[in-house]
Amino acid sequence: MMTSGKAACQLSQDTTDDFDWLIGQRSETHGAGPQSDHSPGGGGKFLYVHSAVQREGDIARVTTRRPFPASIGGCHLRFWFYMHGSDRMGTLKVYTVGPSGTSLLMWAVTGNHGSEWTYADVILANTAPFRVTFQAEVGGDMWTDIALDDISYTEECVVGGPVTPQPLTCGVDQYQCTYYFQCLPMSWRCDGELDCADKSDEESCPGQVPGTVPPQVGCPTGQYQCLDSSCVPSILRCDSVADCPEGEDEYSCPLLQCELGELVCEGSPGCIPLDKRCDHSADCLPFRSDESSCHECPWAYCLNGGSCLVGSHGPVCRCAPGWTGNRCHVREKVIPSTPTPEMEDRHLESVYAGVAIGLLLLLAGVALCFLAVCRRRCYALKHVMMSYREMDEQPADWRTEKSCAASVNPRRNDSPQLPISVYPWRREVEKELSFDNPLYTHPPDTRHTHCKSSEA
Repeated sequence: MMTSGKAACQLSQDTTDDFDWLIGQRSETHGAGPQSDHSPGGGGKFLYVHSAVQREGDIARVTTRRPFPASIGGCHLRFWFYMHGSDRMGTLKVYTVGPSGTSLLMWAVTGNHGSEWTYADVILANTAPFRVTFQAEVGGDMWTDIALDDISYTEECVVGGPVTPQPLTCGVDQYQCTYYFQCLPMSWRCDGELDCADKSDEESCPGQVPGTVPPQVGCPTGQYQCLDSSCVPSILRCDSVADCPEGEDEYSCPLLQCELGELVCEGSPGCIPLDKRCDHSADCLPFRSDESSCHECPWAYCLNGGSCLVGSHGPVCRCAPGWTGNRCHVREKVIPSTPTPEMEDRHLESVYAGVAIGLLLLLAGVALCFLAVCRRRCYALKHVMMSYREMDEQPADWRTEKSCAASVNPRRNDSPQLPISVYPWRREVEKELSFDNPLYTHPPDTRHTHCKSSEA
C-alpha cells in the first residue's frame, strides 16, 4: 500500500525518460493491470505505468531520493509487482545508481505472471553510496501495464552492509599482473617470456639496465673495472649477475633474453652465439667479453651449486637441479602447485577409487566365470567326441540292428567284448551291467515296447 503523495513514497520521477509512473487505486485499462492494491482490504493505492497511450519500448523510471550506504550483499529490497494482461508484456528492472550516475542492473523480470501480485526479494550491491531505480519498459500492446506496491528495505540498507572487501594484492616480493589477478616471482618480470595470462609481465619493459659505466682506465684488456677500481673478467659483464660491489658491471646493459651459452653484448643488437665465443675474433666490443676467460673458470662463476667446465668455447656451467642460465643464476620456472584438496574432495576421491576397484573386481569375476564355462563346454565336447569314437569302433553290422523288425534274437551277442552295452537298441543278458547311452534321447523301455509291438 502506498500513500497518496509522491513525496511520501520517497521516489522521484526521472526527467530523462519517456513518460512517468502514476499512483492509483486501479488500472485504467480493464484486464491489463490490478483492480486493487496488495493490501488485504484492497483500499490503498499502488504505483503503476499506463501503457495504453505509450509506444512499445518507451521507458519510465523512478529513483529513491535518499542514498543508501555502500553495501555488498547485505541490503535487500522487497516489493510486490503485478504484470498481467498480455503475452507481450514489457520488462521491469531494478538498478543501483552510484554517485557518478553509473547504473548497475540488480534484477529484471518480463512476461505474463498471472492475475495476481507477485513477491520479489532483490539483493542490492554497490561499492559506493547508491540510489535505487525502478524502470518499466512498455510491451507490444495496450494491455501491458506494470504495477508496484509495498516497497520496503531491510535494516542493513540503512545502517550499511558488510565492509567492502579490499582488492586482492600480491606479496612484496611478487609481481602482480595488471589486468588479471595473478602473482608471479619478481624475477619473471621482463624476462622475455610471457607468464601473465594477460601478458602484462612483458609490457613497458626498459631497454637497458639504468646506470653509468664507470671509467675504464686501470684494467687490462678482457677485464672490466668496478667503481672501487677492482677488475673482474669481462665475461661477467652484462650476464644479469652483479659481480662488482655496487653491481656496476650490469650498468647500461641491454635487457635481452639469450639462449644457454650465448652472451649479451652491449655493442650488439643481438646475442653472441656460443660458437663465436673464444674463436680469436672479438665480436663484443668494447670489453671483448666473448674472448674473455677462454681457458679458465672465473672465481665463483657457477652459482647455486653448479660446477664449471672449460670447453673449446670457454667456461660452461653444469647447474644443479632447479637452476638454469649461463651461471646457474636463474631458478627454473615451476607451475604453481594447486591448493590442497578439501576434505570433501578427498572423500569424493575415495568414493571414486572404491567404485573403480569394485568395477575391476566385477570384471575379474565375469572373466573367471567365462573361463569356467568355456572349460566346462570344452570338457563336454571332448566327452562327446570320445563317445562317438567308441561307437565308430563297433562291428560294421551294428547298423542292421537299428531296425526293430530286423532283430531276430535281441539276446544274441556276437561281439567278443564284455557284455556291456552303450546302445539302447541292444539288450544284453546281464541287465545289471547294461546302461543307457547319454546321447540317446529315448528311454530304453519305450524303445523296447515299440520293438515288441513291431514283432507282434
